[in-house]
Amino acid sequence: MVDLVIHLADFPLTALADPGQIEQVLMNLATNARDAMPDGGRLAITTERKDVGKNVIGAQGFRATGRYGLVTVSDSGTGMDESTRAKIFEPFFTTKEKGKGTSFRIYLPRVDELVEDVDPEREAAEPQGGTETLLLVEDDADVRALAGTVLREAGYRVLEAVDGQESLERFQAQAKEIDLLIMDVIMPRMGGREAYDRIRELDPGVKVLFISGYTADALDSKGVFGNDTRFLAKPMSPVQLLQKVRAILDGTG
Repeated sequence: MVDLVIHLADFPLTALADPGQIEQVLMNLATNARDAMPDGGRLAITTERKDVGKNVIGAQGFRATGRYGLVTVSDSGTGMDESTRAKIFEPFFTTKEKGKGTSFRIYLPRVDELVEDVDPEREAAEPQGGTETLLLVEDDADVRALAGTVLREAGYRVLEAVDGQESLERFQAQAKEIDLLIMDVIMPRMGGREAYDRIRELDPGVKVLFISGYTADALDSKGVFGNDTRFLAKPMSPVQLLQKVRAILDGTG
């Protein structure tokens, strides 16, 4: 078991940053930390205020002095060498070589005041939930649990299946209840694409969102799956998942 420890600063740290990208970075780091601790360990996330002066610019690689919000992600698992650190932002890159743990620090330039103006387009892009019934098909138990939690907290009813064969059986039993399929492409027994094609024979109008650890281009090159707007590459952020699900249900994505 991995113990998650979070220490947040006692005061707001306001930065100009894309919340979705920050969420994605933290998710990638947490995933790598989990894979580096197969026997359990400790994952710590901390935030703090950090002021950078001229004396540390050259030594630490900063481009400018100033006020920063520091986010530190630490684990007690395997360490990172130089080549590993260069790949940390690549989805699904992990290492299991022995080491002494990893601490990864993210410095975000702080702003003095919180900007209150709301961009109408950005506000409209905030993910919306719903009450529809979704069939989530994913063989990775961790991914399935996380996605299921995100969707349920947004109000959706979520049915689950561990592979394409089980999804076909569940759809045959509950076809009238299911509004959308969320299907991993590569799974044991029966993949998502084959399962979707067979389910579509039962309901030609069924809606689907494909997900995969491979990109759409990579799947297309393997002859498994073509580039489709109803596709998300894993790991996706909760915001990305909710936005895509809502768009497909509403017929806008």
